Amino acid sequence: MANLKIVIVGAGIAGTGLADELTQLGQRDVTVVDQGPIWKTGGATSHAPGLMTRTSASKMMHQFADYTISKLMTMDVAGLPCFYPVGSIEVALTQERLDYLVRRTEFAASWSFSAEMLSPEECANLNPLLDPNTFIGGFHTTGEGIGKALRSAQAQGERAQSLGATFIGNTTVTGIETVGSKVAGVRTETGVIPADLVVIAAGGWGNSIAATAGVTLPLVSMEHQYAVTEPVSVLAKGRNGDASVPFVRIYEAGTYVRDEGDKAGIGSFNHRALPVTDADMVKNAANLADPSMLPFTQVDWDQAWVETLEVMPVLSGLKYEQAYNGVFPYSSDGLPLMGPAPSVDGLWVLECVWATHSVGAARSLAQAICGIAPDIDFAPADLTRFDTPELVKADYEQRCDNAYIDTYAIHHPAEPSTSPRGVRLSPFYSEQEKLGAAFFDTAGWERPRWFESNAGLLAGLSVPARDSWSSKFWSPIAGAEHLRTREIAGVFDMTSLRRIQVSGPDSGKFLNYAAARNVARGIGSVTYTMLLDHNGGIVSDVTISQLADDRFLIGGNSPRDVVWLNSIAVGFDVQISDVTNETTCIAVWGPQAREILAPITDTDLTNESFKYFTAKESSVAGVSTTAVRVSYVGELGWELACDASEGLKLWNSVMSQASQVGAIPAGRSALTSLRLEKGYRAWGSDMSREDTPASAGLDFAVRSDGDHLGLATAASKVSTRRLRTLSLTDIEIVPTAGQPISIDGKTVGYVTSAEFGWSVGHPVALGWLPNGVTEGELVQISCGGELANAVVAPDAVFDPTGSKIRV
Repeated sequence: MANLKIVIVGAGIAGTGLADELTQLGQRDVTVVDQGPIWKTGGATSHAPGLMTRTSASKMMHQFADYTISKLMTMDVAGLPCFYPVGSIEVALTQERLDYLVRRTEFAASWSFSAEMLSPEECANLNPLLDPNTFIGGFHTTGEGIGKALRSAQAQGERAQSLGATFIGNTTVTGIETVGSKVAGVRTETGVIPADLVVIAAGGWGNSIAATAGVTLPLVSMEHQYAVTEPVSVLAKGRNGDASVPFVRIYEAGTYVRDEGDKAGIGSFNHRALPVTDADMVKNAANLADPSMLPFTQVDWDQAWVETLEVMPVLSGLKYEQAYNGVFPYSSDGLPLMGPAPSVDGLWVLECVWATHSVGAARSLAQAICGIAPDIDFAPADLTRFDTPELVKADYEQRCDNAYIDTYAIHHPAEPSTSPRGVRLSPFYSEQEKLGAAFFDTAGWERPRWFESNAGLLAGLSVPARDSWSSKFWSPIAGAEHLRTREIAGVFDMTSLRRIQVSGPDSGKFLNYAAARNVARGIGSVTYTMLLDHNGGIVSDVTISQLADDRFLIGGNSPRDVVWLNSIAVGFDVQISDVTNETTCIAVWGPQAREILAPITDTDLTNESFKYFTAKESSVAGVSTTAVRVSYVGELGWELACDASEGLKLWNSVMSQASQVGAIPAGRSALTSLRLEKGYRAWGSDMSREDTPASAGLDFAVRSDGDHLGLATAASKVSTRRLRTLSLTDIEIVPTAGQPISIDGKTVGYVTSAEFGWSVGHPVALGWLPNGVTEGELVQISCGGELANAVVAPDAVFDPTGSKIRV
């Protein structure tokens, strides 16, 4: 491990946590610089209310919180603890919220934590502020509670100092110093601090600092209201330090309440978004003693206070001893911003991290900086997850506003964004609108879930009853589209599929190295394989088509793929281009795909001439296309990629031919059920960098036929789990991601994807299970409090030999 000269900008709980973790890993030349005094710098850490709980729909966020809480429970400053394990309570005023709290107990179980549902009386016995007559139930955890963010920053910082770290306060960083595209240090008002690596952990000031290096962070600082009452009589009894009773979240009121000694501290998300511009953040730092504590706006508080008093009437009539609008940053998708900046070598980011997740996130980032496989996979928070259109200021500001307002909303995994919408459209979006497409968005792309034009296919279709949760953002039309694809064909919009062109004299040599098997196998060859990192984790699963001796087309998953390929291309004479925005893609899949395309192309589509997993440059309806014979649904077919300017012409021609044989446009919902019947994985949902090809059931897609990055390391790893297909016998319950799988009442795994399998007549899921669980074993999946029976099945429950693809 190289000994680096590291500068961390920001001495809040994230920055000090990172310094502590780096020094624990052996880095000694670590400098932390902040514009405010050490330790009370005036950032969000200085006023953080400290509520810390593990439970989340995100495994990553749960793990970040778990590490944070576990570490802080062992730390103190002069005998004063950094964490008070008083527990937490979340109350429900409505049945909808109560049902969701049950699902939160399931998330906890999936991530190996324990939570319980309590009656109103049981909740009130734990926290005397609650009136049990005002709510219908609650969610309760122990071993969680109140973290003292400022004290924790000091404890971690002082330990880092003892191991050689330097802390510099009252020094404003004015920019990132670079030489070419490489970090050289940070500029301050008093000079340059040289560095091999710089980490921006500056909270609400992060964007203005990153901008000096040409890096955009999709974050907005938000005002968040907090008030502390005068003493409350019921809190004066049995006091034990700063916090003695479980804190309470009142979701319907948009508020939380904790005890601050014998007083009540109340925070509110129940108000309009109150963004603070980057310029005002800089101005406030120069002019205010506490630049992240702004004047309290009573008009934004009144409704939240009324709704809080309905659940805690004992607080009625109390005055506030303190009230302010605290400021902390929100990202556009509510997740942290972490990892290396894609365009500046040596610039890293640790932003939008709440105190709850700060130390766990810092630990993972420190490991990555030191070249160690992070204990917690932070791919969902990777800064490179954003596409260029998602970094448009007006776009991400609106998303940040929505993220704040919806902090306490009930979120469904299939829930689309409310705004902004219409950011990225396929060339044939208007035609899809005419067909009644039900759109959702991903990375800004508008994608059809299903088409109302196919509603007539429901006649005579037996549609099983479906649980209310999985029925959200779903239509039985998806089932009709699934079946029609299996029977005749479906036309799918694959425009949002990542398309990457790799060209140049070393393109074949480079991709043979980057991929987990040789892919330069001759012009026209198509290979499904993995990109692995140095630790053997799956960066992405990809389809690589060789179109010329020195030109390849990669079907990938996200912008991360492009960044990764560029990061490992040093020394190779290659050009790597993301061509997604300038191209489009239509997939025609189904038994009659050949009948649809043959009349409008001069390419021989017979199996003898155009075999499975091959590609050809073809003219389809007079449009120059790259035709790739692959399938994500387990049926005969082709993906057709062309210039975006020709996309509408291609769509109209294909749809005209499709209608003549009874084929239909089909959406993402059908695509999901079709691929699950075949056991096809989805990167980011079913697997990620914490997994190896063998554990994900994809060892068939790798070969020891050359020098492949990460493959030897992956092969040497012994995984304790395996991604499995599950066939549910209870046909009316369709699980959703994150729900726990149990055997004999003990949680042993969790679901990653699920949908009703229309061709096999029952729901199908993918889920992680221990290695010892094999095909044929019976398991149960907890779905909103109901147990659904399932059996561990072969990877593919439909056409397991793949004969339908190869005809």
